[in-house]
Amino acid sequence: MSDFNVLRSPLNFLRSRLQNIPHRDVLQAEEVWWKNKGLAISDAIDREAMILAIWEGISHRQILDGLEVMERKHAHKLLFLRLAQFAPSKELHDMESEADQHLKLPHEQREALAEPLFRKLAVFTAETLTHK
Repeated sequence: MSDFNVLRSPLNFLRSRLQNIPHRDVLQAEEVWWKNKGLAISDAIDREAMILAIWEGISHRQILDGLEVMERKHAHKLLFLRLAQFAPSKELHDMESEADQHLKLPHEQREALAEPLFRKLAVFTAETLTHK
C-alpha cells in the first residue's frame, strides 16, 4: 500500500497498522456491514471527515444535541436544581425563564437561535460553580 493511500483514508491507515492483529477481523466485519448497506466504510468515513465539520460543525452539533435533551428530558431543569445551591435566586430564575421561553419558539427559530442561549447558559453555569 502506498503512503498516499494510507493518508487518503482513515480506513487505509487503520488497515496499515492492523496487519498482524486479530482485531482487524472486527474492522473487516464492519466493512462488510457497510457494504451490505450499499456504502463502503472507507467512503462513509471519508464523507464524514469531509462534510461533518463543514455542515454541522462540532459546536453546532453539540448545541443541537443539548437542545434535544432539554426538549425531551428537561435536562436544564436538573442543571438549575443543582445551580440553585450556589446561584443568586433572581439570576437563576432569569436564566431558567430564558431557557423555557426559548423552548417555546418554533422549531426552526429554536435551532437557529440556540447558540446565544447555550453560550449564556455555559457562562452562567461556569461563573456560578466557580464562585460557590
